[in-house]
Amino acid sequence: MTFIRGIQRRLRAGITRPEVGAAAVVIGSALLLTGCAGDQQTGQAASRDAVSSPSPAACARDEPYYQAGLLQTEDVWSQPGRSQETTTVVELDPKACTTGSKPAKVPTTSCEPGAFPWTTSAASASRELAGAGVRARGDVTFTAKGKTLQEIVLASSPSEQRPSIVAAYRDHLEGCKAQAVGGLGGKPEWFRIATASNQLLVSLDDGVVIALRAERSQWTDDELGELMRAAEGRSEKFRE
Repeated sequence: MTFIRGIQRRLRAGITRPEVGAAAVVIGSALLLTGCAGDQQTGQAASRDAVSSPSPAACARDEPYYQAGLLQTEDVWSQPGRSQETTTVVELDPKACTTGSKPAKVPTTSCEPGAFPWTTSAASASRELAGAGVRARGDVTFTAKGKTLQEIVLASSPSEQRPSIVAAYRDHLEGCKAQAVGGLGGKPEWFRIATASNQLLVSLDDGVVIALRAERSQWTDDELGELMRAAEGRSEKFRE
């Protein structure tokens, strides 16, 4: 889902988890009243279809609550101006996501920076991430002044039954020969993968994986480092 920045701020300022539920009840009631005013037979047919064909979108549910856990405009651009932003924040239902065939293992064998979070495909990403223990996912892309930056946050589900998603990505990054550029003194671990054109900086800490993707010609190592520190501060929302 794409959120307009103005709408994002109102959501962050005014919505808490209980209020989201209340809003859903109000909207549901309005839809019910509208249905009653229409053709009864049509409503009954629609109801039968809804029961017999559950929506696969139940795997990933839009969750505006986590928007505050992602980088914000003021974190990325030092000077105010026009910025295009695309944001997706979802909470994954492990039961709904893993119903049916077993999801592919995540991360896959890819080490390409542009392919993070290394799922089989974009269409199967929610199922595969949920199967690996991811509870929530945030994704925001900033574009302005000829520069683009993407942040992806994966928050794990606490479970003794599954290996840590942080451990899985650490092992994968080490297998990709990623450069370790942090992790000393109890700080979050940082890994960097770079190709001739793209770069990926990953932070691993306390059940949360944060990745920043960018073109090498657009962002310096120091700039990405500053943005990662800002992203780590924001990501506390995903730990709640």
